[in-house]
This record gives sequence, C-alpha cells and structure tokens, in this order.
Amino acid sequence: MGSKASAGRARKPARTPVRSTLPRVRDVMSTTVVQLGPDQLLSDALGIFAEKRFRHLLVIADGRLCGVLSDRDALRFLARHPGGSDKTVADAMTPHPITASPDSTLAEAVKVLIEKRINCLPVVADDRMVKGILTTTDLLRALHSIVSNIEREAAASA
Repeated sequence: MGSKASAGRARKPARTPVRSTLPRVRDVMSTTVVQLGPDQLLSDALGIFAEKRFRHLLVIADGRLCGVLSDRDALRFLARHPGGSDKTVADAMTPHPITASPDSTLAEAVKVLIEKRINCLPVVADDRMVKGILTTTDLLRALHSIVSNIEREAAASA
C-alpha cells in the first residue's frame, strides 16, 4: 500500500548543499608564492617587484608567515626613509597579516578585503603554514571566468 502511493510521484533528485558548491579560496588562489625572510634587505624585495611583477611578497620566518610586504608598503617606507633600501624587509612589512583559510568561501574572502581595504590574503593552514595567496587579480580572473560562462550559456540558449 505504501509503495503504491509513492509510485505515482516523481523522485526529487538529491540536492547538493549550496555551501559545498560555492567556490572556495583554494579554487582560485595562487600557489606560486614568492617569499622573503624578515632579515633580507628591502632592496632584494624591490628587485623582485621589478623582475617578477608581483605586488605582494610573503615574509616567512621559521617556516611560518610573519608578514606581508606589498609594493605600496615598500614605496611608502622609502618615501618616509629616503635611501632606506638598505633596511630590512621587517622594517617595511605589515606584521601579523590578516589571512584566509583554503576552505573559506570567496564571498568571505572578498568581504574581508573590502572591509580591511587590502588587496591580498595569505592563505594559511591551521598551523600557519603558507598554502598560497589570494589577490584581487585572482578574484578578477575568477569573476571573468564566471561571467564568460554565463554569457556563453545565455548565447547558447538564445
């Protein structure tokens, strides 16, 4: 009797929880990370900024994240300390940076970037070991990919 009542109904497909389908930081972060030690010269960082065209360098001590040096941090430091390129990275870096987990959603990460007015989030595991870096450029690439897919699907269904 119970089977007859359910026989006429179509089964709904199992729904995947929305949270598990949301893009995560690990899906779009850069895993190629350029890092410096806090005792390296600021001139080393300036050379990397010029050569690699990165805007953010992670500062690592004893295998753990201890700071971030952006090209703007370096520029600001040099404006205040002319001839300061012989100082150390630690003198110009932002210590104890705000970080993201690889499992954070992109929405969570973007909210932090906007609220804190920053342009990168080092991505670290629970043990503070660096897994990557999420930058505004990474997020713009992800947005471009999403919008392109939507436009393709809309064109195909038109």
